[in-house]
Amino acid sequence: GVKEVGRKYGTAITLGAGVIAGVSASLVSQPGDTVLSVVTNTPGLSLSDAVLQLGPLGLFLGASTRIWHVTGFITAQFAIYDTIKRAVGIPVAGAE
Repeated sequence: GVKEVGRKYGTAITLGAGVIAGVSASLVSQPGDTVLSVVTNTPGLSLSDAVLQLGPLGLFLGASTRIWHVTGFITAQFAIYDTIKRAVGIPVAGAE
């Protein structure tokens, strides 16, 4: 059942959740940061002009680098959180 899977793969579940959270956070935040960078580096350019200039794919310039960077941090945070919970005796994913 679910508890057996949790016991057997608890750490993998935690790390997998960290990866999913990291990739999701990266993809959601990338367009806004890309537009902000373009507007900041191009005096007089409006937000709408920046979006039109970049185009749909341009909004995700640099996303692969961000995914690696953010996903690493978030996955590490999930692992540290689980480790601390285990150390102080708080149940983690799959524990009873």
